[in-house]
Amino acid sequence: MKKLKYLLVDDEKVIRDGLSAFLERYDIQTIHAEDALQARTILDKDDFDIVILDVIMPGENGLDLAKWIKEEKNIPVVLVTSLDETVDKIVGLEMGGDDYISKPFDPRELLARTKAILRRYQFEEQEHANSAFLTINLTERFIEVAGRRHQLNSSEYSLLKLLVDNLGEPVSRSELYSEVFKGVWHPESRAVDNIVSRMRLKTEQDNEFHRYIITVRHSGYMIPKELVQVIK
Repeated sequence: MKKLKYLLVDDEKVIRDGLSAFLERYDIQTIHAEDALQARTILDKDDFDIVILDVIMPGENGLDLAKWIKEEKNIPVVLVTSLDETVDKIVGLEMGGDDYISKPFDPRELLARTKAILRRYQFEEQEHANSAFLTINLTERFIEVAGRRHQLNSSEYSLLKLLVDNLGEPVSRSELYSEVFKGVWHPESRAVDNIVSRMRLKTEQDNEFHRYIITVRHSGYMIPKELVQVIK
């Protein structure tokens, strides 16, 4: 199991050392930074699971650093401050903090909060990965992607079934035409391309980038294995 790595950013060494000693008892690796400049340098060279960030520091404050971290690194951030006003918490969360804890704090509470944030991030990443798949249900004749379900008409079903039967391999327009229309394909015919275009309107969020039904030059069309879930 991968060991967690936390970046502790605080200008008070006693806080960094105390929190580091506590976290390492739970097999969490910690790296220290005493200000925003040092933190930026470290973040550009290394990867972390989460950043614990003091808001009030000499030089660049923690809020600006949090905003940069979320924009450039997309790492979870817990903001720590001695201030305890609601407005400061709201601003901190708006600037990119995932959670907010006030000094003095119980290290056990901070640990619990960081673990909760990491579980949430892991869940969201899994949800995103699942939503990237195209589900083709041949039994009930529908496709589903990113929570959107579309029923298949007979032409769409026939075309997709042949592509699924040859998953990861290109299928020529002539083969697809023969399967869908039970006839002989002519090079000037756009019938197959028209069906594919309609399918792409249902499956693709970016009309210029085709990820589920891709065109293979001089060969036809193909559905990549890694992006599809088939239910037969």
